[in-house]
Amino acid sequence: MMKIGLLTSWLSHRSGGLYESVARLAPAIQTDADCRATVFGLTDATIRGPAAWGYAPGLLPSLKAAELDLLHVHGLWMHYSLVSKRWARTTGRAYVISPHGMLHPWALRHSGWKKQLALLAYERQHLEKASCLHALCHAEADAMRTIGLRNPICIVPNSVDLPALVAGQEPAWRQRIPASAKILFYLGRLHAKKGLVNLLRAWECLATDEAAHWHLVIAGWDQGGHEDELKQLVRQRGLDRVHFPGPLFGADKHAAYAAADAFVLPSASEGLPWSCLKHGRMAFRS
Repeated sequence: MMKIGLLTSWLSHRSGGLYESVARLAPAIQTDADCRATVFGLTDATIRGPAAWGYAPGLLPSLKAAELDLLHVHGLWMHYSLVSKRWARTTGRAYVISPHGMLHPWALRHSGWKKQLALLAYERQHLEKASCLHALCHAEADAMRTIGLRNPICIVPNSVDLPALVAGQEPAWRQRIPASAKILFYLGRLHAKKGLVNLLRAWECLATDEAAHWHLVIAGWDQGGHEDELKQLVRQRGLDRVHFPGPLFGADKHAAYAAADAFVLPSASEGLPWSCLKHGRMAFRS
């Protein structure tokens, strides 16, 4: 039996999308009777020092004790990258890295000097020694090549599980919106990277009769106080029909998607000039 270790940051929603990705990948691997997946990650009880670094002295011994055949690393920039390197050096086994967008140019610019130091100190070597790099899309693969990585790259999108929706299921926040209204829905981290400020600016430009029956719902977990910044922008601009229901998981998340008429991913428009949004590239249709 092949033993595969999935190494990630936090074993909770604190890790954002990594949590969902790893939580679904582990049981999918084990549908193959010849494979066994074990997830390794952090909890508050396992770390020492700053949470952002995630120093966990027990992580390397746990990996060694599992006698893994392959290690699949999810994410970058934390102590577990060093652990992955040391595990590979001491065991002679291969590892694969899924950066999950953390090598995108915007991500590298965010706290850029810290990441440049990390690349020099350990992360570039960690990336270069990987047997394979996993990209979720061609753009992510291009970002890997742009910073000089020459490893083999596999491009495999995240899978999507379609939930079994219960008839009549409705999220609690839907009751605060007129029944006849249509919902434009965002779900994800509330972080500057996600382009939500541009979304609100575009929303302001759509204060027309055509869009009057639409409401914008921005759901997700706050990171770095960005939710307060967005709410302040809503107040300053006098925007109405904008709602912040907070983080949604499990059945609440599924119900929210079912209640939405359209989904918006503003981070996909990164790099477009503001004029593209301002002059009507974003439009609603009934």
